[in-house]
Amino acid sequence: MDPHCIEESAAGDEQIGRSGEIGPAATRYRADIDGLRAVAVVAVIAYHAFPRALPGGFIGVDIFFVISGYLISGILFREHGAGTFSFQNFYARRIKRIFPSLIAMLVLVLAYGWLALLPSEYQDVGRHGAAGSIFAQNIALLRESGYFDTAASLKPLLHLWSLAVEEQMYLFLPPLLVFVWRRNFPIVPVIGVLAACSLGANLYASERFPAAAFFLMPYRAWEFFAGTLLAVWHDRQSITTARPYRSHALAVVGSLLLATGFGWFAHGDAYPGWRALVPVAGAIALIAAGPLAWLNRRVLSQPALVWIGLISYPLYLFHWPLISFVHIIRGATPDPTAIGVAVALAVGLSIASYYALERRIRHSKSPWTVPLLVLCFLGLGVVGYGVWRGNLPPPSGVRKARQHLNAALAELKNTGHFQGWQNPQLCDGIPRWTIGGDGPQTLVVGDSHGHMLAPRIHELLHDGGKSSRGAVIVTKAGACPLPGITSPTREFAENLIPMMRKEVASNPAIDRVVIVALWPHYFSECWKSPRGDQYFIDGVALNLPEGQEMALSALGAMVRQLVAGGKKVTVVLTVPFGKELSPRSGYRRSFLGGLERTTQPLSVATFRQRHGQLNDAIATIARASGADVIDPVESLQ
Repeated sequence: MDPHCIEESAAGDEQIGRSGEIGPAATRYRADIDGLRAVAVVAVIAYHAFPRALPGGFIGVDIFFVISGYLISGILFREHGAGTFSFQNFYARRIKRIFPSLIAMLVLVLAYGWLALLPSEYQDVGRHGAAGSIFAQNIALLRESGYFDTAASLKPLLHLWSLAVEEQMYLFLPPLLVFVWRRNFPIVPVIGVLAACSLGANLYASERFPAAAFFLMPYRAWEFFAGTLLAVWHDRQSITTARPYRSHALAVVGSLLLATGFGWFAHGDAYPGWRALVPVAGAIALIAAGPLAWLNRRVLSQPALVWIGLISYPLYLFHWPLISFVHIIRGATPDPTAIGVAVALAVGLSIASYYALERRIRHSKSPWTVPLLVLCFLGLGVVGYGVWRGNLPPPSGVRKARQHLNAALAELKNTGHFQGWQNPQLCDGIPRWTIGGDGPQTLVVGDSHGHMLAPRIHELLHDGGKSSRGAVIVTKAGACPLPGITSPTREFAENLIPMMRKEVASNPAIDRVVIVALWPHYFSECWKSPRGDQYFIDGVALNLPEGQEMALSALGAMVRQLVAGGKKVTVVLTVPFGKELSPRSGYRRSFLGGLERTTQPLSVATFRQRHGQLNDAIATIARASGADVIDPVESLQ
């Protein structure tokens, strides 16, 4: 999310709105829009820093997209009406606006990463830095999206995806508007049709190709176009003469919509999809209300909010890398104090970047400013490429302990890859993968622990080449393979078993069904997670004795039904897990690159003490219902 690849909005710097050719209205600087920026960036930072405090804070990105579309379009309309528009001036202003803080952030990330990261981690930073230097980070992330890829919190440059979306949009929007103006096409129908097509594609893809719908510009363009259409409307009439009650009502409705999104949406929801309509409509309503609406005038125009809005672009750029570094160094659940320090440091860096770099460079009259900024930016991209290819390894790679940890982390990326499998089909949020011959089929159903069987299945069926057997994998991280399970944070969970039953009914070649999951996650571990996942059966929580009894009874009934249908059923118990087995958790790392072993190996006895009771209960009901049971722990004894 670059929230602000737009004209500097300091008071008096810009006018937005009036195109002499389109209409008489002119809209000067609006402090309330800077206040709305502040709300958006604070929401995003709160979500990144403390996800449970504001579960829907990520919708701040959508607010920024609307603001950006509105302001940029207004500027283009004004310059077109005055006859002063030129592509050279437009993109020169973009460069002077966004490059200074972006360059500073990239220098910080590359420099600190060289000091504190492991080689494999630093290579990831380099790859993302190289992609970011050509505004293709969204495409890079799409190519590597997947459950077994590096977690989002461990990617310091993850946030550049939205900057990429925005810049791709602004390679498209100005030429589009110029084309419309030169051909004398009516602008509202043209933009309206494009917005409708983009929204329709977004709604279609969010369920079928969720990663593409999230990351790619064509599926997000409607959010910018919504701002463009509002700019056209404001260009044709004065927003300061709107009826007061209408303005107040719009502001209230907009605020309620944003509050609903912040509090109601959560990680795991299909997004953007229809849910993105809520923050987009909320932002449109607040901007449409105008600067004289009571909420806009008395709340959004408060000096403190306006000031945060002014520094919100560098604040967005700096906050995420610092939070990500804390997660990398301190683990998945770092001390809140460390996160708070990271946010405070981001504020300090943002202030310095805004006043020392952005304001000075933006008003520079030197003809060398833009070429030098471009040269520096592309140079950092070259450095990132060198880091990615391993030509600039960090000093941490020379120590033996770090080499071992680095190798373990690199190996994690090879887990769960579907190389050699056919492209998946997505049904109700659950992917379906196939491989092998057209003879008898084995169906694997479960969560990510079923997913990670893919490399071994590929090895057996593809590399061996001696069997006509095929395999179908129907798995999704966080999908519990038990009938009747629901989860407010994992809506797709309830679709897994119906999809399995449909697969069994429609594919008579299936003669074996393998059910595999991280069982303790659903009955106990997830309830401790900061993400707040919860699972229920008929409204009863699985972490309660009654819920466990109901869930195991449902498992037995499902197994008996499959066995009665002539299927050989195998239930796989929990693979050993725990912080002792996590390469990241096994070492304590310092923010200056130090490394110290902190955990002891996990013994079989300890694992059985933690989860043996649940494993035994699952094994008992599975065997009694006619299934075979595989206990991975037995191979370790």
